[in-house]
Parts: sequence; C-alpha cells; structure tokens
Amino acid sequence: MKPLFCVSCGQQRQEHHHFCAYCGYHFQSDATQITTAPKNRREYHFEPNADELKAYDKHANFLRYCQLFSYIVAAGMIYLGIILPDLLRMLGLYGFSSELYSLGGMVIAVVAGVHQLLARYILGIGYPHKFLSLKEFYHNLSSAKNRFDKPCCIFCGHHSFYKKGVYQTENDRLVYCAKCDSYLYDEPEIPWYRVWT
Repeated sequence: MKPLFCVSCGQQRQEHHHFCAYCGYHFQSDATQITTAPKNRREYHFEPNADELKAYDKHANFLRYCQLFSYIVAAGMIYLGIILPDLLRMLGLYGFSSELYSLGGMVIAVVAGVHQLLARYILGIGYPHKFLSLKEFYHNLSSAKNRFDKPCCIFCGHHSFYKKGVYQTENDRLVYCAKCDSYLYDEPEIPWYRVWT
C-alpha cells in the first residue's frame, strides 16, 4: 500500500490519524481529501544555521555565568550592608549609620533580584543581548521559525516541543524538542540547580 499524504502541506499522513501532525489539517473520510504523494512534490530538508547555533550557545553560557556570578554579587551586597554603617561612621555620617536599615535594605534588594541585574550588567559589558532571557533570545533567532512561520527546533527543524520539570512539584518548565530531545529554553529564568547541567 502506498503512503498517504496531507493535501494541505504534503507531509506524510500517519495511519489512523484524523488530523495532520504537521499543519493540523482535518482529514475527511472521503477519498478525495487524501492523496498519494504528488510527483513534483519538493522534499523539505532542514539545515541548521551554524552561526545561530553558536550565538545560542554563547547566550546560554552567558546566562549560566551570570547566574553563578549573581550569587557572588548577592554575597557582596549583604557584606556591604553589614559594613556600611561602620563606613558611614568613619565618614562622620552618624544619622545614616543604622545596622538594621543598611542590612535590611541590602536583603530587600537581593530578594528583589537586583543582584541578577547587576551581574548581567557587569558581565555583559559590550554584549547587546545581556538583558534577554534564553526564551526571548531563542524566539528572536531566524532559524527558530519554520517555513510556515511557526516555532521550530533550531537543531533539527521539528515543530513540536514538550515541557517537563526536573521535579514533579515544581512550576518551572523546561522546553525540549519532541524529535531530537534537545533542551531549548526554560519558561522562567534558569533555576539555581541547573546552573551547570
């Protein structure tokens, strides 16, 4: 038996499917909606863009280094909050030298994520994409969209993704390609336990 193909996009139809897995076209029960492959049909072959793969790896590594460096910045901010009152007393500014306010202010700044912005700013001097998340950077790549202008994998060109978490109870989802199983991006920022994985 000859393989059947979708009349909308030309992709091969899987047996017993009612919809095309590629374009979502609904197959009707009559034989006019399902055809054999046209003789002049061009095969679509995805070729990964080497420059964009290098840029993607560079940005992913930049975010990992920023995540690690942000812990050093946070520790420095807490330390500054501890020694700031003594420095102000040495300068003669006794009205602003409360330990509670300076340490509390630094803790609030760390909780608000200022240390992550500072880490990106320090490490990303001269890097134009320093404030983009990996998801935003991924969707800005031209090879991250297929010929139908839908998101696709930059490694194999497949259009289906799946999401999973490292643990069942976590809210963040890691996005992978359904065909080549390559990690693409996180829905939120890179969590602390995935800095070097």
